[in-house]
Amino acid sequence: MSNHKIMIVEDEKIVSEDIRASIEKMGYSACAAASSGKEAIEKAGLIRPDLILMDIVLTGSMDGIEAATQIKDLYKIPVVYLTAFGGEDILQRAKVAEPYGYITKPFNERELHIAIEIALYKKQAEVRITKMEQWLVTILKSIGDAVVALDKEHRIIFMNAVAENLTGWSQEDALGKKIAEVLNIKDQDLSDLEKHLVEDVITEGLIINLIEDRLLIAKDGSEVPISDSVAPIKEDKGEALGSVLIFRDITKSKQTDEVLKKHQLLLAETEKIGNIGGWEFNIDTGKQTWTEQIYKIHEVDLTFDPTLGKGISFYTPASKPIMERAVQRAIDAGEPFDVELEIITAKGNLRSVHAIGKADLERRRVYGVFQDITDRKKSEEELRESEERFRTMFRGHDAIMLLIDQKTGAIRDANHAATRFYGYSTERLHQMTIQEINTLSAEEVAHQRSLAIEQKCNYFIFPHRLASGEVKTVEVHSSPIITRDETILFSIIHDITERKRAEEEIIKLNAELEQRVVDRTAQLEATNKELEAFSHSVSHDLRAPLRAIDGFSQALLEEYQEKLDDTGKSFLQRVRKATQKMGLLIDDMLKLSRITRAEMKRGAVNLSGMVRKITVSHQKDNPDRAVDVTVQEEIVAQGDPYLLKIAMENLVDNAFKFTGKKAHPRIEFGAVNKDGETCYFIRDNGAGFDMAYVNKLFGAFQRLHTSDEFPGTGIGLATVQRVIHRHGGRVWAEGEIGKGATFHFTLPL
Repeated sequence: MSNHKIMIVEDEKIVSEDIRASIEKMGYSACAAASSGKEAIEKAGLIRPDLILMDIVLTGSMDGIEAATQIKDLYKIPVVYLTAFGGEDILQRAKVAEPYGYITKPFNERELHIAIEIALYKKQAEVRITKMEQWLVTILKSIGDAVVALDKEHRIIFMNAVAENLTGWSQEDALGKKIAEVLNIKDQDLSDLEKHLVEDVITEGLIINLIEDRLLIAKDGSEVPISDSVAPIKEDKGEALGSVLIFRDITKSKQTDEVLKKHQLLLAETEKIGNIGGWEFNIDTGKQTWTEQIYKIHEVDLTFDPTLGKGISFYTPASKPIMERAVQRAIDAGEPFDVELEIITAKGNLRSVHAIGKADLERRRVYGVFQDITDRKKSEEELRESEERFRTMFRGHDAIMLLIDQKTGAIRDANHAATRFYGYSTERLHQMTIQEINTLSAEEVAHQRSLAIEQKCNYFIFPHRLASGEVKTVEVHSSPIITRDETILFSIIHDITERKRAEEEIIKLNAELEQRVVDRTAQLEATNKELEAFSHSVSHDLRAPLRAIDGFSQALLEEYQEKLDDTGKSFLQRVRKATQKMGLLIDDMLKLSRITRAEMKRGAVNLSGMVRKITVSHQKDNPDRAVDVTVQEEIVAQGDPYLLKIAMENLVDNAFKFTGKKAHPRIEFGAVNKDGETCYFIRDNGAGFDMAYVNKLFGAFQRLHTSDEFPGTGIGLATVQRVIHRHGGRVWAEGEIGKGATFHFTLPL
């Protein structure tokens, strides 16, 4: 018996009872009856029947069509109309409520039964379809890919949550819009997508993958890399109803790909740097696989087919049986192998290789790594030869050499020179520590050893005791030799006992010399004081009689002029002239003495300005002379301004004096650079001199011309030389009789 509940809505009670009896006879439950539309709506809400048999024409303001429409909207209960009227206008109104059946009165029980069964079946089918749709929607919303369903016009009819999140569009806003309005792909014309949808997907029914690695621009402008595909939506007959676009965020995938690429690149670079590759072979087939670096090691191209037999054929005759046995033991017993052998490459080059293998018998394979160690082997051979050369040099060298353990101070080795010097045998030295030889405390020796290890100091002077008990002073040069396992001090030792004695003697002699210098300095100071006293005496005591002679001679000429004849007057004038010359000579001697004793105060001196002032003064004193003076601008030197002024005055005075007899006198001051040194000069076109007597020029009281020709005391150039020498410079002259002279000098910085 059916348990379906049916409600009857009929305003004629007899008809309603008749229908109730009929449906109960058919096995259905007549759960309720109503005579008006309002009552039908209320009871439908309370009882929730499976089906309502609704008369279209009811008493009251609401007919059956309006009541059915509200029941459909409120409760989704199926309705079968019952009516005696079948006009077209009634049928059109009835369609609004989407009835499940339509029976025209009068009807028989069979028609009623069929209409009820069809309505109930249709309702059950709709429920199943609705559940299926809900299930499908739930699936589409739950999957991790974005899903967008389109109709034939490419308008959006569905979007899942992932699609909403990636595009930034809600389904509500996107529904009904063209896909090109919602899906924004960077640098791509979406008309291409629509073309694919029309030509390939909808028309041809193809499933297509669109361009890989595209950038989706979301509604907010953010960019997401995606991969996508499009498939048709087909009905049972195969006709395309629309299409579904599926795409996914491949950000993490791209990141993973990037990491994988980096790892692959790193692995390739690592193989290249280490000249190492990976390999494996199938035990059953003998088929072997190599990485790219192994092809390079064997000097074959990538088209080479590396079977196990071909791989072993590269080994040299001596290495081949070793490799064959190692591989066979791996295959038979799963034994790993680690061998260093030699191969001959496809190009005939001999190479040393390191092969490591491990068996995986469950997967029937042997795999491992293969490295070109030719350079390492060469380095090891060179190291062995270097060590042999070092041992030969160490043993036979004339210098004393020790190898010392940096931790314990134990003597690890000693050469023949060491055994001769210390007086111990090599075996005995190997049993000793450096503390037994060095007479310093063990703590001090350990401290000095640590300084050598840390390379803070590698030069030492120690007292070493010989086997005879004699203590020698030695000079030690120590440097650490760092090996894989330990650090050893390599020490070269020189006996400097005699040198130290000589140094002590020199120190003693230096001390005596310093005392002599002190004594000599005291003597010089005393001599300088005597010279000062002498200068004072010359300045005062010698001048007094000269002034008296000159004064009395002048008085005789003035007061006894009439009593003296011409000869007497001439004698008195000669006396006066001699005393005056003597006074000038005394002045120049005192000036020369002061120059020698004067304290120097160095500074920048503008020699150009100094020479210009001196020449201007001369021209003022001798307005009748027209001298052509040339002074190079901005010549600045380092020196004592006072002393340099004295030197320049003497040089300029000389130039003016010795050009006195020239019709067109010329004087020039300048400087030139010779071999990185500044040389100053004063040149004139005056009387000049004979170069044969150039060595006399700078001597005190030395004159190359008589006083009648050119007046002077012979002190000027001697003064110039002393000034220049006190500055650490040089002065020299060049000249030619009748063509002038040039005086050169230097002033070191």
